[in-house]
Amino acid sequence: MLDVLCLGEAMVDTLAGPSILLLVNGDTIQFPAWVVERMALAKAIGLPRPAVAEDTEWSADLAPTQVKVVDLLQMLMADDLDLGERRLALVLSAWDRVAGEGLTPEELLSMKMPLLDQYLRSGRDPWNWSVWGVSAQGGVYEDPEKDEKFAETDVLRDLDRASDRIKVVGDDGASTDITRPLDWLIG
Repeated sequence: MLDVLCLGEAMVDTLAGPSILLLVNGDTIQFPAWVVERMALAKAIGLPRPAVAEDTEWSADLAPTQVKVVDLLQMLMADDLDLGERRLALVLSAWDRVAGEGLTPEELLSMKMPLLDQYLRSGRDPWNWSVWGVSAQGGVYEDPEKDEKFAETDVLRDLDRASDRIKVVGDDGASTDITRPLDWLIG
């Protein structure tokens, strides 16, 4: 449980706000390591048995992204922070890196972070939520130190307005208006 007494009044006021925007980097989601799958794969290709829980000292850094997010959201609905229904805009950033999978943000949430999806859909805690895919730069850019050249980067640089690079995908379609999740959140 979250000890709100140690947080200070200003922090409690911030965490107890009626609306929350949670940014998750879609390109760095740490997925669950399914022990059974790792063991079967190692056996199939003749590798030694992979480390399992009893071989590894526990650390929160090892937890999948969705576990960390669900834990955070549950803490935000506990004790002194529980205000009842609150709005949550879940923003999956680096959308250009995952958009090639052809999924909507909600489908990506359901397929890649099922625990978080189930938690939000279950209504256990009263979140009024929406999920968004956001790409602020529109694509991948070259690393000058690696002497890379991408045609996609040239297309992005040739746009008349830099803001046209932005992609915001929600349940009502796509646009270049990066304020859409905030508009929904305060709306």
